[in-house]
Amino acid sequence: MMKKVCICGCVIIVLLHIPKFKQMLRERTHQALQGLLIVDEPNRTGSLLSALLLVVRVLISSLFLFVGYGEIWRHWRRAHHIGEHIDYAEGDGHNQMWLKLIQFGISIPFVLGFRLTLASAALCFALLTESLVYWAFWATRQELGLQYAVHAREHFFINMAVAGGLYLLNQFGPGRFSIDELLAKKQS
Repeated sequence: MMKKVCICGCVIIVLLHIPKFKQMLRERTHQALQGLLIVDEPNRTGSLLSALLLVVRVLISSLFLFVGYGEIWRHWRRAHHIGEHIDYAEGDGHNQMWLKLIQFGISIPFVLGFRLTLASAALCFALLTESLVYWAFWATRQELGLQYAVHAREHFFINMAVAGGLYLLNQFGPGRFSIDELLAKKQS
């Protein structure tokens, strides 16, 4: 479920990047509303576009926050022998924690829009690393089976899609509703 929510954020940012979509917004948006979406000043975004960028950040980070919390809780329960816990097979990508912890930690400044370029790049790097190292579906161990290879393929392509969304988000910048924008206003 959270993967689909995250992908919705990526789809929104892809739509905002399509030149035909931008042109349609310019042509069909009433003159009074156009300033909300598109501001003629360079490096500035309108209020509605900034709100969309905030929504995109929330949708994308929901995956990292949900998975990070779930994995931390799963490992903590297993370490303290509390309740039922899932044991994954050796070599399963679910067993790696360090990249999930990095993604979880970086998603907090990411959603707040603090040092967004750096946070997006770090999340993108962590996702690409996780995809290529832990979800290499073409090189899964035979004892994990074909079903695992299909599952790993899904993880691989979701991670790649989200990394692409993060890259596109960097093209817009943080928008008005971010800590970066507040800091920029204080400095000027």
